[in-house]
Order: sequence, then structure tokens, then C-alpha cells
Amino acid sequence: MNKFMGLALALALIMAGCSSETETTPQTNVETPKSVSPVAVIEGEASGPVYTDNKGDVLALSGYDAISYFTGEAGPVEGSADHIVLYQGFEYRFATDDNAEIFAADPARYIPAFGGHCAWTMAHSQLAPGDPKIFRIRDGRLYLLYDELVEAEFVKNPGRFIQEAEAAYPVFTTDQRYDDLKPLQNM
Repeated sequence: MNKFMGLALALALIMAGCSSETETTPQTNVETPKSVSPVAVIEGEASGPVYTDNKGDVLALSGYDAISYFTGEAGPVEGSADHIVLYQGFEYRFATDDNAEIFAADPARYIPAFGGHCAWTMAHSQLAPGDPKIFRIRDGRLYLLYDELVEAEFVKNPGRFIQEAEAAYPVFTTDQRYDDLKPLQNM
């Protein structure tokens, strides 16, 4: 029996040594490979709540490359943990180091409006997640939308919805998230 336990312990130690090493970055709580360091860390506080997929998660845009919204014809592309910029405590991922450097030079130009919350529901004074695959760019600004139905409503009068959303967004505190509030109501 002792021989078996010793063998099991040795096997466990060998397997632990073979596993890929990751570390949790203290500020972000996101696992990234130890060999990867961010292209830039840019401090500052968000002006309102920022949507991420899960509570405690700090991955912005669900990992999509913020630059690709402005340069890609086929829509956004997924970023990689190999090319990251930490901005206001959130991790933005990029397909290339070039895109990460472009973002780092002027992040405010590329981040989604309203912290990635849906622009249309924000215009109705509600928080809802913006789907990173359903978006519009207007006057050089990225607006995420909840779903295709909301997008169809948004495009009818985007200027009005953006203006109303800009008035509503500062009302929400930086620690509020869409799932902390009432479920979406019919508009």
C-alpha cells in the first residue's frame, strides 16, 4: 500500500510539473501565460459602468480586438492573450501587437461607448449587455447593441438614441452592471 501511495504522489508531482504555467495578474484576476506581458498598462477610472461577460471578469469586448471594428470589413476579429493592453483595469485583447500599440496610443478613441453596454437600452435608462458582434460605428465611435431587433430600432434614429444614452449613462455608478438591476422591460 505504501508503495502505491508513493507512486501516486510521484505521478502527481510529475503531472503538476508538466502542466502549463499561468499566473493570475493581481490587478486583473485574469489568467495569462507567464511569458506574456501587456503591451501597455494605462491607468484611469471608467466614467461609468463597464460591461464584462461575468462578474469579476475584466475581459473587455469579450476578447474581441477593438481596432478590428474600425479596420475590418468582415466585422470584429478575436484578440489573443498574446497581445493585451490593460486599460482602466480592464483587459483588451488584440489580434496583433500593432493593433495593441495603436490602441495604447489612444484608447479612448477605440473603446466602446457606454462601457460596452447596449446603446439603445442605455437611451431608455437601462443597462443591458452589448453584444460585441452586433455593433454600429457612428462619427468614429463604437456602439454595441443587445441583439438584432435592438439594432433595427437603433438604426432608425441613431442620433437621438445616442444623445439620450449620453444623458443616461452618467446616472449609473461605475460598480453597476446590467444584471444588478431589474430585467429588461419592454420598451
